[in-house]
This record gives sequence, C-alpha cells and structure tokens, in this order.
Amino acid sequence: MKTQTQQNENLFYSYPEKFIKVSAWYRITEREVNGIVKKVYYSGSVTVENGKMKLSIDNRNYHSWSAKIFIEQTVREQFFNYRTSPIFLSFTEVKNDLIAELRNATQDLKANYFEKCEQSSERIFTYTMGQIEQLRVEMDELQSVIRSKAKIVDGYGTREYWNLRTKFSALMKQYDNAVEMREGGYDKFLKEEMERAERHYESSLVKLAARLVAKGVEGDMTISSGRVGHNFEVYIKHNKGITRAWTIIAEGPIVRAHYRYLVK
Repeated sequence: MKTQTQQNENLFYSYPEKFIKVSAWYRITEREVNGIVKKVYYSGSVTVENGKMKLSIDNRNYHSWSAKIFIEQTVREQFFNYRTSPIFLSFTEVKNDLIAELRNATQDLKANYFEKCEQSSERIFTYTMGQIEQLRVEMDELQSVIRSKAKIVDGYGTREYWNLRTKFSALMKQYDNAVEMREGGYDKFLKEEMERAERHYESSLVKLAARLVAKGVEGDMTISSGRVGHNFEVYIKHNKGITRAWTIIAEGPIVRAHYRYLVK
C-alpha cells in the first residue's frame, strides 16, 4: 500500500500535464516541531515545468538541512492546491495552447535566430582556435611569476599570490575549453550550439507566455507578427485590447547570438 507521501509524489508529477509551466511565490509562517507550533518565515519561488519542480529559498535563516527538507516537502504537498493554499501569494499558469500559438507566430523569428546562431558559431570557433597558442603562452608566463612570488617568505599567504593563482585558474579553464572544442571539431560544436539555440527559443516562448498571462492576456486571442530590421514584433489582440511584444537580438564577434522579449 502506498503512503500519502508516495501518492503525493505521483500526483505531483502527473498534475502538470494540463499546462507547460506554473510559477508561484510562497511564504511559510508556521512550523510544527515535536508537537509545538513555532513561528517561522520561509519564502521564495517555485516553478513546475514539464513535471519537474525548481524551488528557490530567498531567505537563508533556515539554518539546517532539516528545515530545507521541511520547506521542500511543504511546497511540494501544497502545490496541488496552489490556487487556494495560503502559502502561495501569487501564481502564473502558462497553458500549452498559448505556447503553441506563439510558436506558430514566431517561425520567422526562429529561422532568423538560427541563421544568426550558425554565423556566430563559426566566428566563435575561429576566434577560439586562434587563441589557443596565446593562452598557452600567457599561462607559462604567469606560472613563472607565481613561482617567483612563492619563493618570498610567507609568500603563499599574500593576497597578490592568491590573486595570481585565481587568474591562472581562469586562463587554464579557457585553455582547456578551447582544446576540448578543437578536439571535438567544428561540426560537434555547431551541433551543440544549435541545440542550445533550440532550448533558448523554447524557454523564451515560455517566459513570454508567462509575462502575457501576468498582464491579464488570456481567453480568445489573435496573434500576428512582423519584422522591423533584425528584430521581430508580435501583436496579440485579445479581449482587453492589443499587447505588443518585440525582440532585441544581440550578438558580437565572440558573443553568441541571443535575444529577449520586451512586452508592452
């Protein structure tokens, strides 16, 4: 026979099938310990997306691992009734049909964004390959300086020494990443970058939908889109009027192409 906790676990992972994402703010003000109710103050946010929960705890005064477990269990158990549960101060639901409509209306944006990602991937790969030898030289030079500083009496404990060690670690990480990229080859790097772009596109749709819902955009709506230069605009006509969302696409010589939506 399943325990209540096991039943809750199963419900928790099946419930989100009706929507793609729910975000909520919670506040817990009471906790029972050994039969005694104590006043506490735990707050933060919880997101359930595709059956997985992400929980944040804003304040750090829970002190112990047991308090953290208590917060997670409380939020998880009461999430089934987040619309009426007193611990949830606000929540935002994003339904699958809204995501689908936004996805259909932004196919031109997706195509343009993927094209820019492919171009930026080529730039980043070429730049990184050209930096490998320079990074190697900088690491050797810095290592010599670190050795000379370490010979000073008590030099290991100086701020200058540890600052140099930190800088060396950062260079080594850059170098290792660049070598790994070279060994994998451009095709592998491009594949990973395009997969990253796909995740960014989908997560941006969810964020846009959440912002629209938070602004009261719901019910029957008509979505249209257009292009202004390199950026895209989306117009959502709904029962309260028209809401405009537009993108700002940014990129650089060694910066991945990326964008975000602004809503008005």
